[in-house]
Amino acid sequence: MAGYPFAPQVFEKLNGATGATMASFNATLVPDISDNIVRGGCGGYGGFIDKNGILWSATISQNRLLRYDTNLPVSPSSGRCIVVSLSYGLGVEPNGDVWNNMWTNNTITKVTPAGGIFAGFPKATGGSAGRGVAVTPTDSNIWGANSSSNNVTRYFNTGVIRKLVPVGAHPTGVAVDNKGRVWVTNFIGNSVMRIDPAGGVDGLGAVDLTISLGSFDNPGVGVRAGNPYNYSDMTGTVALGSTSAQGIWDVIRNGGHAGKKWGAVRWNDEPQGAPGNQPALTEIVVEGRAAASLAALSSTAYLVLTSGAQTGLFGQFLEIRTTLKANPSEQSPILSDLSVMNLSCQVDADADVDIDDIALINAVRNTAVSAGDPRDPDGDLRATVLDARLCATRCTKPNCAR
Repeated sequence: MAGYPFAPQVFEKLNGATGATMASFNATLVPDISDNIVRGGCGGYGGFIDKNGILWSATISQNRLLRYDTNLPVSPSSGRCIVVSLSYGLGVEPNGDVWNNMWTNNTITKVTPAGGIFAGFPKATGGSAGRGVAVTPTDSNIWGANSSSNNVTRYFNTGVIRKLVPVGAHPTGVAVDNKGRVWVTNFIGNSVMRIDPAGGVDGLGAVDLTISLGSFDNPGVGVRAGNPYNYSDMTGTVALGSTSAQGIWDVIRNGGHAGKKWGAVRWNDEPQGAPGNQPALTEIVVEGRAAASLAALSSTAYLVLTSGAQTGLFGQFLEIRTTLKANPSEQSPILSDLSVMNLSCQVDADADVDIDDIALINAVRNTAVSAGDPRDPDGDLRATVLDARLCATRCTKPNCAR
């Protein structure tokens, strides 16, 4: 916790159960990173703690970004002030690289986890008055709100601009939800908007939902519904994805035809991933979703999957998102293997291909079937002896045993 009227104040560590102050340091005494000289300190205007325990906090008036190592003894000397002109909104990539919008300079800079500025930065935002910053973890794209130009800049993590997405009046905050969608608050527009990262005719992002928050029309009642002002982690993505020790592996498969029915997803069948080899208190969460197109996929909700159980998912495109959560000792879980069962030949839907499935194909030999029918692995829209022979090569157990 920190206080910020117009200059750095005191940072306090609070007890999560009682709210009592456990430790504090005077941020006005933090030295400059270049020469160890105190120049008024830094930090206090928003921030976050990354997965390595480093506290990052902006300061507009000091033109500095605070980097404070919470693993060291509590003292101003455990921090350093990095020169960033008009330091404002902050975001962090899954790999720990930090992004800092530089407000009316209309530039953005990228900082290494150790506190160095990347070569070639700052870079132009393409907009005006940059504030909030967020990162979509699946592609490490950066999203920055531009208050005076009423748009959001989407960047590659090299700083190259991919697109300027028009939004409401005076956007301040951006954040990413657990489905990878970007949310932006519009201070003067009295609204919240959601950006689909795959939206628009170019597939690079467009607003797909607007929620009005009303306006401050009746100040006497003391209720202020409009003018949303925030530029921090309002969805918790930074806390869950970058501050906590966890990672996401995401993959998309093309089933080749419309209406594809996807089979069971299995993982950790190999000995390396067996339960007895997993570090204690680690967790693997596998989720899936399917849709007829890549554009529709991004707005489809995920379902939590159970290894070996039928997914019940239909659609040409399948996306599997695997989240690996480390334990408090930062030991990672083991994902040794992950596979999607091909439902071709899996006729009786018992998650195996065996002699029973081949018998069911033979029972309807030389009859027409519809596209995607598991009895037609060669896709000629007929169940034939050739399909039965092809499925015999796909049996999941030796000799096609049950």
